[in-house]
Amino acid sequence: RKKTVRQDFAFSVTVKDARMLGEFVSDSIYISPGTTLNGFYDNTVNTFELTVESPLFHYDSYSGKDIHLFAKKVNEVLNSDIRIGKLQLSDSAYFYNFDMLTKVVQNNLQFSLGWMNNEDNLGKFDGVGQVIGNGKFNLDLLPGYIKVKGQRWESVNQANVYYDSSRFVVKDFLLKNGDRELLVDGKISPFNTDKLFFEVKRFDLITVGSFIPMPVNIGGEINGKGYLSNPYENLNFQADLVINDLTVNNEAMGDLAFVGSWSRADSSILISSSLDRSGRRSMVLKGAYYPRAGEELDLDLSFNEFDLGALNALELGFLTDFSGGLNGSIHIDGKIDEPQLKGILNVRNAQMRVDYLNTTYRFNDKILVNPEWVGFNRMEILDEFGNKASATGTAFH
Repeated sequence: RKKTVRQDFAFSVTVKDARMLGEFVSDSIYISPGTTLNGFYDNTVNTFELTVESPLFHYDSYSGKDIHLFAKKVNEVLNSDIRIGKLQLSDSAYFYNFDMLTKVVQNNLQFSLGWMNNEDNLGKFDGVGQVIGNGKFNLDLLPGYIKVKGQRWESVNQANVYYDSSRFVVKDFLLKNGDRELLVDGKISPFNTDKLFFEVKRFDLITVGSFIPMPVNIGGEINGKGYLSNPYENLNFQADLVINDLTVNNEAMGDLAFVGSWSRADSSILISSSLDRSGRRSMVLKGAYYPRAGEELDLDLSFNEFDLGALNALELGFLTDFSGGLNGSIHIDGKIDEPQLKGILNVRNAQMRVDYLNTTYRFNDKILVNPEWVGFNRMEILDEFGNKASATGTAFH
């Protein structure tokens, strides 16, 4: 009988400079100095234990601060606990006090994860499944919840998620908050007939703003549905959404409708959007965006008695109390990060207040919009007492 050679050792490592990891693994990885790894292995009791403490870890756009990892494997059972003070998935998606417990027995997995940004923004989900190998897994997500700005969204079904190199399947993932719903169900694969569907009912934009910081406060409720299919070889998608009672910085805008779809013929996103307010279609945007062809735009934006009161949402400070109507159209081309605008806009019964002068001014005229400048010529302006003035101006951009 062959005698087993005992392997019993402990280790302790403190990272001082991990830049050389980029030469051997990936230059996208960063491990901060002061990271420690401690543990031991003893084959006589089939035990391995690891403890990692790290102030900061980066991989591509993902990062973690104040990381604490404990893992212990005894025979075929692996238990782990990872706690991260701040887990950042992108510039706008992050979780504080992230905690994930896992137990793996051979290929079977149990997990429990949660986070707590504050008392009104937190979540918890549990699940079981199998790690099949070669990048495949099959998970059952047990009922859990997300709390966003005090609104509690619960996953009321036991959802299933399956993934391998060619398929991503979601079954019955449903989040509910009263009569508000978010449903994801379907499949993504190389077959055009497989589709991943989504449907939203009364989804509050406040929820979106909690995960995606925006320069302004946006309110309203999203309703609609859509699907995505075959992003591998022959992309197709469609979305048909309406934002009811849209507000920007508490300024009422109306109901915003959006229909978007992928055109396989020219690899473009076809866009049709409109804004309805007080029974009038006051703004329409139609055209296409070409993400694969230099991110080019080809859009037409038209206004029909668009309420200039919407400008109050910009909170310009010294200019307030906008009102009046806007008509006309603008063609938009160029690249998405450098759009080129050209058209003519007509303002009717427009007025605004200049707070510094404590005076309200009224005017009717046209505004010329060109790719390099926006201007008006000899615009007649009246103050509160009927005094007239003429103004000509050009703003270059």
